Amino acid sequence: MNAASVCRRLGENAVVNENDAVATDEIKVGENDSLSAMVSNLIEADLLVLLTDLDGLYTQDPSEDPTAQFIPCVPHIEPATFELARGSKSGLDQFGLLGTEYTLVEKVNVLRGLIDMFTVMYPQLQGLDFRRDAAHLEVPVYMLDGQAELAARRDLALKWFALLDAPQKRMFSFENAAHAVAFEEYEAFHRILLDTILPETYPAR
Repeated sequence: MNAASVCRRLGENAVVNENDAVATDEIKVGENDSLSAMVSNLIEADLLVLLTDLDGLYTQDPSEDPTAQFIPCVPHIEPATFELARGSKSGLDQFGLLGTEYTLVEKVNVLRGLIDMFTVMYPQLQGLDFRRDAAHLEVPVYMLDGQAELAARRDLALKWFALLDAPQKRMFSFENAAHAVAFEEYEAFHRILLDTILPETYPAR
């Protein structure tokens, strides 16, 4: 969020989008309404404006359920709120290939990214061992640990972190998070950024 903050101070507009065209494994939100809400929260925006053909948030999709009730105010945003707001017509799937907001070219690029990821990137990663190749770093390291992550992934990450030699290293563990801690625990992540990481890495600010 440092880049977005700098753009704001310079009076420039930052365009934020998921890296879906080249790295589909990183797709965690899938549509830009939820993403914009998260970014607005992280940069402490005063106002978020969403352009939509609906009056607001409903208990169900009003185009499919005539009994859907309009929700005039959402005082607290919880994980269930995101599921409610996503709607069935987004066509969201694991890789974003069916997302209705994507053009045909964008869907083709998602597929190309998937092919490149499995045929080019993953084989290169097979030979990479952080315990050997990144045992020493000259920058602070902050690790978000989702305790519900697959054991095969988490155990290796924990072993690397224990061996890591760095000027400063901190681990933040979350019992109910897994692969995408920054999104699953976004409010806690926001506090960590403001209360811990920013003061420790930019003490003069």
